Amino acid sequence: MHCDSSDNVQAHGAHVCFYPGSVKGSRLAMCIAEPLARLLPGRDCTVLARPGLAVLKRTRCPWVLCECGFITNPENAALMKDHPEAIAEAIAEGVKAYSKL
Repeated sequence: MHCDSSDNVQAHGAHVCFYPGSVKGSRLAMCIAEPLARLLPGRDCTVLARPGLAVLKRTRCPWVLCECGFITNPENAALMKDHPEAIAEAIAEGVKAYSKL
């Protein structure tokens, strides 16, 4: 899990990254992105293939990186600070959906 930051305090929303070519990683990312983006909306693209991230490239199991909103956005940051369990629950909902595929 990770948080984005931006000079633009209005930048907001979550997305999930996976390694290109990982079918399982892509499916896991899509399953997690839906509930996470519902909780933290704002991104045009909620699932991104990221070839340059070593944490995704060098891991053999299905692996994703959850960008849980912008720490520089007051609303996203308040959710992270005051209700981190909501973010965890959204990710867990996606993992549960993936396990049923």
